Amino acid sequence: MSFLKKLFNKKDHIQIEEETTPITPTAQTDTAIPTQKEDEETPSSHTDDDFVMLRDDGVRAMRMGQLPYAERCFTAALERQDDETTKSYLAEIYIGLNVGEKALPILDELTQKHPDEVKLFLAKAQAAHQCSDWNAMNEAADQIIRIDPENPNGPFNKAQAQSGLKDYIQAVTLLTQLLTNHTDATQARMLRAKVLYEMQQYEEAEKDVDQIINDEQATEETYALKGDIRAALGDAEGAIANYDNMKEINPFNQDAVLKTGKVYQDNHQLDKALKVYDEAIELQPNFAQAYKERGGVRLQLHDDLGATDDLKKALELAPEEAQKVDGEFKNVQEEMEARYRTQNPFGF
Repeated sequence: MSFLKKLFNKKDHIQIEEETTPITPTAQTDTAIPTQKEDEETPSSHTDDDFVMLRDDGVRAMRMGQLPYAERCFTAALERQDDETTKSYLAEIYIGLNVGEKALPILDELTQKHPDEVKLFLAKAQAAHQCSDWNAMNEAADQIIRIDPENPNGPFNKAQAQSGLKDYIQAVTLLTQLLTNHTDATQARMLRAKVLYEMQQYEEAEKDVDQIINDEQATEETYALKGDIRAALGDAEGAIANYDNMKEINPFNQDAVLKTGKVYQDNHQLDKALKVYDEAIELQPNFAQAYKERGGVRLQLHDDLGATDDLKKALELAPEEAQKVDGEFKNVQEEMEARYRTQNPFGF
């Protein structure tokens, strides 16, 4: 279950290898990490037996996709014995669990000991991307380029890092060079479109998005960006049409609902925005953000009680958003009180 990506294959999809291989140097290199063979003689201690049992249980769990259990096994194994192969497995698990910040320290240690192993730097770039550590990602990309100049993952990861660092011109330059040699690299084209959008180069961004759509490689993300571009260009109808395409792919896409509602609100079509949120809540009764947005629309429509109920429901469904929602709820209360004072001849 190696997470190492082949970014530019025939269909430009990320592939995951079936076989479980640690992200460690290969045996043919001078810096190969030694692994313990089953028939190798080891001290017959209880600690060693526990280590082998936990390590092997972790490998089996990893192959079965039981990542949290595999993490516990590898962590416990490393408490009993230091082993670089097991560390590499644990880093892979952390990336699989999308907690790159835990994988980075392990990969830092492994890359220092094995500075010419491209797999380790590919893993480090992925871990850094997960936790938005753009400097670490940029450094890893530089090492990939140093070790394997022909590997397209090097400039692609560097472009991602430069985008994260807000150096958009450098990111576009890298991606343009990459697309010159890999014209069918959908991920690189999509990233360039996103960067151009951030630069407010909407027409140029739309060219890349349209190319992806014409190549029949469009995803929900593609139509989301196309809709955002149309909205930025003042084409509300075109924006909504693309958000509808998102919902055709996935009727439960919540971003499509929120984006559609925002376009209607921005264009003062509150009744249509309200309908969008009503339908979304009927389809997904636990859609906290839809309650929150509907509450805002109801407030603008002078439905004070409805607005209050919606914001309370949003807070109930998403308590982790308590501070943000509570602030908006207070704004609703203040707005209501201001209205009552205006209508009250006694001024209270």
